[in-house]
Amino acid sequence: MATAWSDDKDLSSVVGTHRLARVAITYDRLVRAFGKPEHGLDYKTEVEWHISTPFGLGTIYDFTYGDYPGPSVPERITRWSIGGHNDATGTYMLRLIEAAGGEPA
Repeated sequence: MATAWSDDKDLSSVVGTHRLARVAITYDRLVRAFGKPEHGLDYKTEVEWHISTPFGLGTIYDFTYGDYPGPSVPERITRWSIGGHNDATGTYMLRLIEAAGGEPA
């Protein structure tokens, strides 16, 4: 089962993850499925989720898509990236996104 990480977790395992897929889903659906997001780790993302999966860490993040005007308004974002260290994590994350009402983008 996938679980969202909390703010007190060691985020060193996020380093080295990379985009595995893009998905279309609303911010509200992500929050309902995974809880409130973390703040982005750098200038490229505003918010992100860190999800523990059976295959390693998975991430969901808003990688500067620019499909919103001005500063990021996460509630208006509908295209997200999912990432991880391996393809199995990406496949697992896609299934989670689809179960939450999203789809590959």
